[in-house]
Amino acid sequence: MAVRHPNKRRALSPAEKLQICFSDPVYFIETFVWAIDKTGHKCRFHLNPEQKLLLDGLKHNKYNIISKSRQLGISYVMCAYSLWLAITKPESTCFLIAHTEKAT
Repeated sequence: MAVRHPNKRRALSPAEKLQICFSDPVYFIETFVWAIDKTGHKCRFHLNPEQKLLLDGLKHNKYNIISKSRQLGISYVMCAYSLWLAITKPESTCFLIAHTEKAT
């Protein structure tokens, strides 16, 4: 299956996909990160506008405070963003923690 960047009409080469992945966490997450839906099926992770706003804030600000309610998918976005950081940023450190094992 040919992958197309939203702003391009032709299929991207592997080198172009890699270049976009290194600069755009949204493209990386929506193209290469999969989730398990409520029915147990594997599906691509499509970010909602709030999740995209969070990623934009993370990309442009070193420190972020996130005031949120539950069930917004923020933990999943943070895991995907940490994966993007670990792959694209040399010597990056990612640390994810939950208050209980069940919360993961």
